Amino acid sequence: MGKVWVQLKTPKIVFEGGTGTHYLAGDWVETGKMQAKQWLADGSAEVPRSDIKKEIIADLDNCGIVVYRGDAGQVSSHVHSHFPGLSVVGGDLRLEFPQTLLYDSACPLRLDLSVVGFHRLTTGWQIAAPLWNYQQLARDVGNEGERACTKSVIHDLRVPIYDTRLVYVRRCPQTTSFLELWKSERQSGDDKLAFMRALYQSRLVICALPTTWKGRRAR
Repeated sequence: MGKVWVQLKTPKIVFEGGTGTHYLAGDWVETGKMQAKQWLADGSAEVPRSDIKKEIIADLDNCGIVVYRGDAGQVSSHVHSHFPGLSVVGGDLRLEFPQTLLYDSACPLRLDLSVVGFHRLTTGWQIAAPLWNYQQLARDVGNEGERACTKSVIHDLRVPIYDTRLVYVRRCPQTTSFLELWKSERQSGDDKLAFMRALYQSRLVICALPTTWKGRRAR
């Protein structure tokens, strides 16, 4: 992706080739565009030149957020404070953009990692979502009927489940079919089990993200 220069607003230890270099606030650091986007999003660095900043975030042109539950206006204000060009719309579940984040605003959104989530969709993954937690499995959620229905599809309920409030999807015929199936399945109860049934039937290439992709508080 090439490298760009950013000015740090907080101290950082930057690793390159296995060696860490300590930088202070105000120092200039040459880094990759992906890392630069993360630092811009979390407020730990800045790019004074608007033309360079525009180049850094240009990779988000094909990306957008669909707020399928919650206040899209509030989410938009939060997102645009860091990424003015990133589209945010409200409404039902749909793949509005070539790379779409399907978002329920009850889930804390880490903008510094959202740029990485969109990037995952350009490296072979069709879908990416964080795990719900590291304790509960499919056998631990929903009611008895929902679990039985899910077991008939996925065969074993001793599997991790995903947080369906934060799902990155690359639009293609397979994911379009998956979304329609998920929307149908979710009418019958627990959304996480509905997601699992749709996922197993669609056979998508999914990237399981760690739970740390969810921030500490909702926006």
